[in-house]
Amino acid sequence: MGLKIKIYGTRPTSPVMLVANHVSWLDIPIIHAFILAGFVAKKEIKYWPILGWLAMAGDTLFLNRGDSTSRKVVLNQLKKRLLQDRSVAIFPEGTVTDGSHLRIFHRQLIHAAVETQTPIVPLAIKFIDEHGRREKRVAFIEDEPFLHHVFRMLKLPETTVEIHCGPALKEYGAGTRTLTILARNYIEQQLLQDDYLSPAA
Repeated sequence: MGLKIKIYGTRPTSPVMLVANHVSWLDIPIIHAFILAGFVAKKEIKYWPILGWLAMAGDTLFLNRGDSTSRKVVLNQLKKRLLQDRSVAIFPEGTVTDGSHLRIFHRQLIHAAVETQTPIVPLAIKFIDEHGRREKRVAFIEDEPFLHHVFRMLKLPETTVEIHCGPALKEYGAGTRTLTILARNYIEQQLLQDDYLSPAA
């Protein structure tokens, strides 16, 4: 498998919070190729082969999902990093999808950007196959063994990855909920282009 990355929009030159849709573990190295940023990931990933090492090397914060104490700790760590002028990236859907739809965005972690007045930059990530359609096979559903998915990816033909970088959201007075909706709306609009998603999804 080869990945050809195309970037649309302006790459941030100052620290930001990147907010992206989530289809595959490949999203992490793809975003790193776009801009160096720390990530937030579920705690279990720390123990996965290959990806666990990549996550730890990539300055990832690990969240114990369903644990309110862990969420507060990670939120405080996020704010600290943003105040240190370090970019971070989050996947507010909270899980991967098969790429056919966009889930509701959780806004708790986005609140760190609002509190620190850090620009929020929405990223729409699209995997395109050799026929110009959505590459369904790249989706990583969590009940699939990680190494099985890696070997499956190696068998795919060259895949194009489009990164659509939206305008920075800085209307902090509008509140976290509104900024979360704006970020999701931008990503959804990009994914709906060229019938990448079904409008009914």
